[in-house]
Amino acid sequence: MNPGARGIEAPRWASLSFGGWLLGLPLWAWLGVFVLYPLVSVLLTSAGESYWEILLAPHTRRAIANTLALGATVAVLATTVAFLYAYTVTRIALPKRVHRLLHFIALIPTVTPPFVFGVSLILLFGRRGLVTHTWLGLSGVDLYGFPGLVIVQVLAFFPYAYLLLRSLLLEMDPTLDEAGIVYGGTPFYVLRRITLRLLLPGCASAVFLVFTLSTTDLGNPMFIGGDFMVLTSQIYVTVIGLFNLKAGSVLAVVLLIPCLVLLGLQKYVAARESYATVGERAARPAMRTADPWIRLPLVALSFAMAAFVIVFYLMIVVGASVKIWGVNYTLTFEHFHRVLFESWMLGTRAVLDTMLLGAIGAVVGSGIGLLGGYLVTYSRVPGRHWFDLCVTLPMAVPGILMGLGFSIAFNQPPLLLSGTAFIIVAIFLVRTVPYSQRAVVAAIMQVHKSLREASIMAGATELQTFRRVVFPMIRPAVLAGIIFNFTRNITTLSGVIFVVSPRWRLLTAAMLAEVETGRIGGAASLGTLLIVVVWCVNLLGYLLFERKNLRRLGA
Repeated sequence: MNPGARGIEAPRWASLSFGGWLLGLPLWAWLGVFVLYPLVSVLLTSAGESYWEILLAPHTRRAIANTLALGATVAVLATTVAFLYAYTVTRIALPKRVHRLLHFIALIPTVTPPFVFGVSLILLFGRRGLVTHTWLGLSGVDLYGFPGLVIVQVLAFFPYAYLLLRSLLLEMDPTLDEAGIVYGGTPFYVLRRITLRLLLPGCASAVFLVFTLSTTDLGNPMFIGGDFMVLTSQIYVTVIGLFNLKAGSVLAVVLLIPCLVLLGLQKYVAARESYATVGERAARPAMRTADPWIRLPLVALSFAMAAFVIVFYLMIVVGASVKIWGVNYTLTFEHFHRVLFESWMLGTRAVLDTMLLGAIGAVVGSGIGLLGGYLVTYSRVPGRHWFDLCVTLPMAVPGILMGLGFSIAFNQPPLLLSGTAFIIVAIFLVRTVPYSQRAVVAAIMQVHKSLREASIMAGATELQTFRRVVFPMIRPAVLAGIIFNFTRNITTLSGVIFVVSPRWRLLTAAMLAEVETGRIGGAASLGTLLIVVVWCVNLLGYLLFERKNLRRLGA
């Protein structure tokens, strides 16, 4: 029989045969133990409490209202800023280097922890802040609470919406804008009647994404929230401060509800809105407008946002390099010396543990994502689509809920993992495997089936075909996924805050401990170390994978 006639979509070793089960069963076992079991543990723990009694408590109602108000405000503002920033980068006439610079600056917050902005806000506008206290001489004035949270979360999360909208703008057919101009439309008219309408589903997705990021953020509410309690900070205080796991589980389940609702709304909007361009990806860049009524305001806004991002990051380095912030601005390396040498467990041990566990989680997570992606795309193992759905479930689950689930599920036999490195690596995997698997699936779908057909027709097995034909073509995506996973692992806080222990320290948890004890200089020094590590790794990734993509931006 012709090998190609057996059906390329039904590989010999990964169908209903022993090889398929050999691949599928361990993945299902991992999924059940480390994804579904912790979630069920939270639900079972919360089932013993009266939801109504907790939800009707004044502090809970206030936390829910604050969470929704903060999420909605940040989502609208960040998406608006992101669209204008993306439009400037892709549609405004500027030198190529300026476009690349703006794009590069927008990438910075995506590879560093969002609570870095919270520390910077304290240094700038805190009670002893550089602006409020030193320059303006104001006493008792600061931006703790709702105003500060809006500022730092917009700065931290608008890049995620920007990347989404930028990719959509690059994909749009430029002839649509050109046709609008040719038939007499002004640039503003084309922007309002054509571009915005085509981007409506993307804007809705960006709003939902930023809302989820805002409502599940823990670091910034803990650093600068003050008396403005949101659900994430309320969960942390309930579990760590009051030692009430049951009430904390109830609040975690409540936090899950808007995330799932938004996920459903996103799919609904994407299905209902059918604005689309006819044809394939744009073959050439879009026309860039030089209209001063559009160009000047957008360039001013974009440069202002870029300047804010740079200033906030510079403040971390400056705050770590002065003796006593707000009192004595003498340059010193005292804070770095203390966290790295005087307190081994605080600094050096945290750096080493973070690097080691983050690297293990990145490599193993990419491996699981590779196997899972191959299982989903090429096999006929029963339940593979359910497996894909369950793997991506943590993308919609708040990190603090998953971390709480791990602390409950693995704090007792038969899986007593609390205090070990394994539990930290496991939660890293749960949080990063969905992205790795999605990236692998997308990369595999780019490999034309004729290549696999030719390999199998030449007598190669499916395993040999994957190893010699498919994997070399998707290897850049896998390597880029390792760098992404490592960055995400070492910058996460909410997912690991309940599972860190004195035996294994992480930089993000150490920063939170420094802020809670009032040592802003120590937190800034740890933040500087984290930023240096992250950017060294991502610079390597840029040199290996992203340079060509960024060149296309200025084409």
